Amino acid sequence: MNKTKLLAFSILMGTTASYATTPFNGFYLGAQIGYTQRAIKTDLDATANSTSGTLNGTYAHRKRSNGILYGIMGGYGRNINGVYLGLEASLQDDTASRAHQSHTLSLTNSKTGAVSQATVQTRYERSLVFGLAPRIGAVLGKDHLVYVKVGFETSRDYMSHKVDGSNAWHSKKHRKTVFVPGIGYEKAFGNILVRGEYGYNCGANLSDTRTESIAGTTGSVVQKAKYQAHEFKVGISYQF
Repeated sequence: MNKTKLLAFSILMGTTASYATTPFNGFYLGAQIGYTQRAIKTDLDATANSTSGTLNGTYAHRKRSNGILYGIMGGYGRNINGVYLGLEASLQDDTASRAHQSHTLSLTNSKTGAVSQATVQTRYERSLVFGLAPRIGAVLGKDHLVYVKVGFETSRDYMSHKVDGSNAWHSKKHRKTVFVPGIGYEKAFGNILVRGEYGYNCGANLSDTRTESIAGTTGSVVQKAKYQAHEFKVGISYQF
């Protein structure tokens, strides 16, 4: 009887160990690094009232910001007869999170037509990013996985500006959640998983309205920003 129990236990443990080391089947934890190219579009409208007339000025500017991205990821997946279903969470940061721009803003007097100049500086910053993404794919030849991600990322974004060389930056914080679809390929080397991945950050809109000094008089400044990004990453993880 004891030998029968021992044999059953051995078979169970062997089956469990085999299941745990099946590629793309179970929990995993790892790190990733890559490159991001972010495009940021900034619009600014300034209006100021004076005794001689109303001053109006506007500009739109687009800038690309490149940098290194890095972070950690982990999740759980199941290989069901070659069909992969999983859910992944990640924390990510990058060196392209700040985009600082300086421009000359032309202000036109609505009565006299006279044009005055103001210096405008704008800045955008994205904080630490938390991501959550279902992964769906196909397991090929046991240790190859191709997949798509339908992910979402949330971060606290900062949009700032200052006019006429003022020492004060006017900042607005926005908590934004954006859609980030992606595709990838992963190769299993035993319990080690190595991947390459591309993702597209569909971006978000940010807006802020401030009352401040413009060309020596009180006025209103409306700042808007929108960003998108391409992300290329490689990663390595350990499957438990």
